[in-house]
Amino acid sequence: MTIATVLLAIIVVVAIIVMLVQRRTKAAAAALRADAADHRADALAATEAASLQESHAAELAATARRHQADAELELQAATVKREVAANLNVRADNIDPDVPATTN
Repeated sequence: MTIATVLLAIIVVVAIIVMLVQRRTKAAAAALRADAADHRADALAATEAASLQESHAAELAATARRHQADAELELQAATVKREVAANLNVRADNIDPDVPATTN
């Protein structure tokens, strides 16, 4: 009867150890799942932030293209005004009696 009691005690101790190991394994797996969920949430937030930054960059690029087009139009208008001014100077020189006539 003593051997049976010792064997029963050993079986109970082994069963308790197995249950504790399983509980610890499940707790560790749950902690890893929670960490993975946190990383996924961080990844989603980073992805959304990157999308917002890309949208902002695209908007800035579009604004820059509009400004570039406006600048080119202003440059063309300034060139035309400069040509008009040069032509007016030539006309003024042609009709001014104090300016000697130039022959080309």
